Amino acid sequence: MRASTAFLPLLAASVAVAVITPATAVPPAAAPPATVTAQAGPVPAPDDTRTTFSLVLPRRESAARKRLKAVSDPHSTHYRQFLSRSQIRHRYGAQPSDLRAVRRSARAAGLTTATDATGLFIMVTGQVRDLEPWLGQQILVQKATLPPINSRSIQQEEVFLVGHTTPPAGLRKSVRGIIPFWVKIKTYSAISSSSFSATRPVAPNRGTYIGGCKAAERQDTYSFDQLARAYGVDTLPRGPRVGRASRLAILASGEGFSHRSLRRSARCFDVPGRTFSRVHAPGMIGNLPEGGEGDLDTQVAQAVLPRGSSIDVIESPEVGGTFYLAWAAAFGLPRLPDAVSQSYGLCERVLDEELLIPPSRHLLDSILVRLGIAGTTATSSAGDNGSSDCYEQDQTTPPAVDYPTSSPFITSVGGSQIVLRRSNQRRFEKVWRDVNRTMVVNGQTVPTPTSGGGGGFSTVYGQPWFQRRTGIDTEQRTTPDIAMHASFGPAWPVYLSRPVVAVQSQAPTGGFYAIAGTSASSPYFASSVALLAASQRLAGQPGLGHIAPALYDLRRNHPMALYDITRGNNDVYGVGCCRATPGYDTASGLGAPAFDRFPQWIEPVGGRPQRGRG
Repeated sequence: MRASTAFLPLLAASVAVAVITPATAVPPAAAPPATVTAQAGPVPAPDDTRTTFSLVLPRRESAARKRLKAVSDPHSTHYRQFLSRSQIRHRYGAQPSDLRAVRRSARAAGLTTATDATGLFIMVTGQVRDLEPWLGQQILVQKATLPPINSRSIQQEEVFLVGHTTPPAGLRKSVRGIIPFWVKIKTYSAISSSSFSATRPVAPNRGTYIGGCKAAERQDTYSFDQLARAYGVDTLPRGPRVGRASRLAILASGEGFSHRSLRRSARCFDVPGRTFSRVHAPGMIGNLPEGGEGDLDTQVAQAVLPRGSSIDVIESPEVGGTFYLAWAAAFGLPRLPDAVSQSYGLCERVLDEELLIPPSRHLLDSILVRLGIAGTTATSSAGDNGSSDCYEQDQTTPPAVDYPTSSPFITSVGGSQIVLRRSNQRRFEKVWRDVNRTMVVNGQTVPTPTSGGGGGFSTVYGQPWFQRRTGIDTEQRTTPDIAMHASFGPAWPVYLSRPVVAVQSQAPTGGFYAIAGTSASSPYFASSVALLAASQRLAGQPGLGHIAPALYDLRRNHPMALYDITRGNNDVYGVGCCRATPGYDTASGLGAPAFDRFPQWIEPVGGRPQRGRG
């Protein structure tokens, strides 16, 4: 049996980078084409090849989603009454009989099994010669060339394909779907929101640079202290007890972090070092190459969380169809995180165009639901291509949003541009939209990539219950939920061990760079939420969990907890969407958080949290 020819994309990292002197700029034209090139095939996989499939088990999804709504609705009697992981698995996981049936069947075929911490799927591993008769279908492999992320990227990958997802014989009642670790989807371009420029930002830093070294200040960036003051993050509890209680996880799918870069950033901004633990999701072989995205996410978190904090960085394969592996790994961490941030996405329109994507998407939604029931806040960057976040995926411009930020079980973090006064007080904040910029490279003026905060209308998800009173006439899920600074004018200061996307022969050396993107907004928001949650738990209160419904409630009942953004639009490709308006809009969401005002609006919950370590 043969499967249709389809190849594997890298993901779209929601980050844009401005390379400032003294580094040598890489012109946009020099960036490698973000495509996947087939070498041959597909061809039958060799008999002795070992690979892994995830078998998705039946689950009690309706009851789980009902519970999530109850613990996330500020007006519910069960608000923030979270469950332990063991309680979640018992109440909403797979039936023990289904688990036993799959294990017995796989082991009888000479295969090994591993049950995920969520209890929602079983990973089955073995050689092709044993897997094929068990699956009842031929396994094919496709050799492909992937575009490099940086000079250390692996450019050759083997993509395992299957022709259908029918469960093995005898397991039709115990298995809902089969997902190979390498998921069969169409060819789409990659790294859509990564870019370089050597221009100065759209607007210089009009505030007073504080708390950072000259090497970062020269890049026309905001310092972390400036941004903390602008959003009230500096008023949150920051003692060592809060630091030791803080629990944050960052999902890395393309580039890992560098301890050297973290140390350089910490010295520059006089930030005590944090403990970063590298965790491998299933399917990872070796560490991700060091690069921009990992450096950005970890340094942003480092700047927010106080001394004593520990941050787990979960590295996973660069495949949209395996997003669920990283989120499941977060659920299984020894310390359940208060917040999880992901800065990668995939054009939403491709999700249901191939057979194997829906089971993966549905499984990820189920995992997100259980994280919310356990008290974890899930955040994701809204993307960097404005209201046509699929443009660099397929070179078309209809309005479109990213996934997984479009999931109603994730808090979608969009982009804004904040402008400060000399006193570092807020002057105004508008939607992030950097367009029609140029830079000088080798004496020649060339255009820089267009960028803006993602947002718009999902074509996959319907309107969640907490968005029914936004004033937007739609039956669809809309993004973002909230926005924070993501612009080049000024940008975020990050020490990069190497650039995000670079031609090997022209890669700039390490140093401080100006970075823009919702890849900064998401981990910054998640880190601040983790800080809030830790202080809540130290006060005998539960964490914050799926925070999006509470944010919409804040807008309605305590609008001073959010800065309304009423200027600008994210229509960077001329698709007619979306513009900021008073209240909620699909360009900036509910606006920007005023974290100094958050604690007073967080309603106390009677009794101590039920959350356990599972």
